[in-house]
Amino acid sequence: MWSTATSDGARAVMKTDGDLVLYKADDTVAWQSGAAGANGYAVLQDRGNLVVYNAKGQAQWSSGTHVRHDYNGDGRSDIASWYDHSAGNDSVHNWYANSDGTFKLPITAYAAEAGVWDNAQRIKRMTGDFNGDGRGDIAVFYGYSTGAVTLFTWLAKTDGSFAPAIRSWSVGPGSWTWARMYDQVGDYNGDGRDDISVWYDFADGRDKLFTFTATVDGRFNPPTGSWESPGGWNRGGMKTTSGDFNADGRDDIATFYCYSDGRVKLIMFPGRADGGFANPVHGWESDTWGDFDRSHLNNGDFDGDGRDDVVIWYDYADGSDRAITFTAHPVTKVFGNRTEAWYGAPGRYTRTNMRVVTGDFDGNGRDDLGALYGYDTGVIKMFTWTAKPGGTLNEPVGSAEKTTGWTYDRMRLFER
Repeated sequence: MWSTATSDGARAVMKTDGDLVLYKADDTVAWQSGAAGANGYAVLQDRGNLVVYNAKGQAQWSSGTHVRHDYNGDGRSDIASWYDHSAGNDSVHNWYANSDGTFKLPITAYAAEAGVWDNAQRIKRMTGDFNGDGRGDIAVFYGYSTGAVTLFTWLAKTDGSFAPAIRSWSVGPGSWTWARMYDQVGDYNGDGRDDISVWYDFADGRDKLFTFTATVDGRFNPPTGSWESPGGWNRGGMKTTSGDFNADGRDDIATFYCYSDGRVKLIMFPGRADGGFANPVHGWESDTWGDFDRSHLNNGDFDGDGRDDVVIWYDYADGSDRAITFTAHPVTKVFGNRTEAWYGAPGRYTRTNMRVVTGDFDGNGRDDLGALYGYDTGVIKMFTWTAKPGGTLNEPVGSAEKTTGWTYDRMRLFER
């Protein structure tokens, strides 16, 4: 009836008596529903994941087949961009993907008059399926000059545009400092709706992870804290991304961490059933990596095995580029298996002229890389690196471009 098509990870088998059995990578039984489902249940979510839950309603495993930021509901990922117009007005544009992973010219999905968003530099942009209807929504943390912080959500409509913003959460001055908030998006409790996580870097040296779980209407519950540390973490030496790296149906946080001696390490904060985060799991590390500042972190399921992979784009000083992927062990959760996914010779691309987003742009079940590229001539153009079956990347293909009327520096993509 159904298969995950995973070759070396966990798998689910629907037996003839109706019993759904989840096997670990070593073929031992991790969970089974029983014919009557007394031990749990499985749900095919609107977003596209088949998720196995235990009797407590806690996600145990996921097929990892949902499509991220699909704004028009066609089963392919799209890209959304925020444009800060010189006249003071703002707009959001959707770049819809074609069946080959290339992009159509953008449509305006949201527009605001001058003064509504008076400072684009105080906006943290996020995207996810916050109400669980299978369409990508957008959200922002807006930091006011008074010190207040508000979370706004725009839900996707069936025509591909966004409904007016709704105020999801707000705090007054003196509570949360916008500049100390580092946000990511993921379904951290496995309920089929994307949530928001915030790494808060306290002024006294403490660090703590908070989760804003999403409600059925796309708003957010007040934040709850989980993992915390009294000190020892340098936020300036961290790059973070969020995905389901162990295929348990709950998204996790991955951190690329640079120590004071130049060592780098990949660290995972596994998602818990309550939407919080467990203690960090330390993985791959290197003392010969190179320049941390030339490393750009994203994630995606590039090989289609149901587990998200970490990808680091490294911008070499000689002008060459590499995309390097890492996968997490399904049981130990340790990152490893470094793989070169793509190499670009010197002079092909200038990384500072690129804004990169991952997603399944051709709808084949494997995530790809998409990028907005700004040329020195003023032209902007979209590129796609589609994924091969083994998780490496094909050569990029260019598509939609604007030759006039758009300024690259005024554009920001919804990347997380």
